[in-house]
Amino acid sequence: MRVMLVTGSYPPDPCGVGDYTASLHRHLAADPLLEVAVLTTCRGAPASREDDRARVFRSMRGWSVTQTMRFVRALREWSPDIVHVQYPTQGYAGEWLPALIPRLSRLLGKHVVQTWHEPYSRSSVGRLLMQATVSGGLVVVRPDYRALLHPWLRWALLGKRFRYVRSASTLPASTLDASGRDALKQRLLHGQQRLIVFFGFIYPHKRVEQLFEIANPASDHIVIAGALDPDSEYVASIRRLATTAPWNGKATLLGFLPARDVASLLAVADAVVLPFQFGGGDWNTSIHAAVAEQAFVLTTSRTVVGYDTARNVYFAVPDDLEDMRTALARYAGAPRARSAIPREDAWKVIAAEHIVLYRELLADESPQ
Repeated sequence: MRVMLVTGSYPPDPCGVGDYTASLHRHLAADPLLEVAVLTTCRGAPASREDDRARVFRSMRGWSVTQTMRFVRALREWSPDIVHVQYPTQGYAGEWLPALIPRLSRLLGKHVVQTWHEPYSRSSVGRLLMQATVSGGLVVVRPDYRALLHPWLRWALLGKRFRYVRSASTLPASTLDASGRDALKQRLLHGQQRLIVFFGFIYPHKRVEQLFEIANPASDHIVIAGALDPDSEYVASIRRLATTAPWNGKATLLGFLPARDVASLLAVADAVVLPFQFGGGDWNTSIHAAVAEQAFVLTTSRTVVGYDTARNVYFAVPDDLEDMRTALARYAGAPRARSAIPREDAWKVIAAEHIVLYRELLADESPQ
């Protein structure tokens, strides 16, 4: 069985869905009965070697409809049985070809699987119509995905092999020993007592500015790891908060870091604060990554409130700053608890669930 994963972004590109795809790619390739490749954007990074079982084709020069024949050639040359498209990714850049790929793949005789990492809104109904009218497999990473879709859009789930598959950390495990962790933490603290960390994209809906209201400048040093878009007014506002009283000298913006460096940062944090506007949950690989490094995580949720002892995670209602301040004061620096499911075992389960879906589709009648 041959599976081609399609994604606009793939490491080292900064993209959460790209990181997810890379983890899935690696664990699918461990199955000796499966050949798996990735089709992604050409970014100057080398493709994998010819003898690699987990191939990476950096063939796409973009994702506008003018690149349609490039996609068709890639499909004909490698000839997968299944085309598995990931939505959305940074690399698609809002272009229309990704929405057409399921239909094109079916016309070329391929089975199709789609993973929808985010719910669709009515403003996206055009793209959703193109994707949803193609039968095949549909994977979602949010357990309440049906409820999150507007009632007028729930027809999009009909006629498909629908699967909820939970997510997991996409970061490698930190390799720092005790002395290395202590040295890194002391270097980042700049004389403060607690290290408060945010990592990920710096967008308004991530509510990064709330760290400066939740943390305490008398004791805390804030570290923010994420790409710093020079054209973003929101990033500029975060810079201003980090360089003016009371946080001047007590906040550091590290920019985009390699995955292993992010894992080490999480391994030394007294608290990882992720105050998402719309709430987090099991679909957030960032929460899984922090839990895997045994950090205390302060985040938000629209369905769960309170402290999860097993995972060392506190869930607050979005924008409830007082509750988040109280939780930070109580739990930051708490004893680090081991993740119940090691990240490699979690990804083995995720890959196995995908393989079951692929085999079910191949057992169906021809897609043509």
